[in-house]
Amino acid sequence: SMGKVALSCEIKQFVHNQTQSYVEVYIRDKKLVDRPALSWMLKFVSLGAIADLYGNPLKDVKDVETKFSGNTLKVNFRPLVEKTFLSNEMGRKIDINSITTQEEKLELHTNLKPADVLGLFIGQAL
Repeated sequence: SMGKVALSCEIKQFVHNQTQSYVEVYIRDKKLVDRPALSWMLKFVSLGAIADLYGNPLKDVKDVETKFSGNTLKVNFRPLVEKTFLSNEMGRKIDINSITTQEEKLELHTNLKPADVLGLFIGQAL
C-alpha cells in the first residue's frame, strides 16, 4: 500500500432526471500523504492510467458504476437511485440540473419551486 491519497476535485457535471443519474468529477490535484517524492511523480500520471494498471479502486462500491478517463471520474449512481426514495413518484418528478459547493455543503439546483414541493408532499399524504 502506498498510503493515503489526498484529492482536490471539481464537479464538472451533475445530472439526475427521469432517465439519468450521474456525476462527473475532474481531479485537479492528487497527493500521497506523507510521501512528497512520490506525490511529485503522481502529478504526471492520470488516475485513469493508474486504474488501467492496477484496477478500478472503486469497483467494489455497491449500487454505483464508476469509470475513470484521464483525470475524470464518472459515477453512475442510477442503480442506487432505483433502490431509494428517488425512485418513488415524488423522486421521479425531481430533476437536479446542477450542483455547487460551499465549504462543508453541497447545493442541489432542481427544477422544483417551493409550491411544487408543497404539492408533492400534499399529494403524497393523500
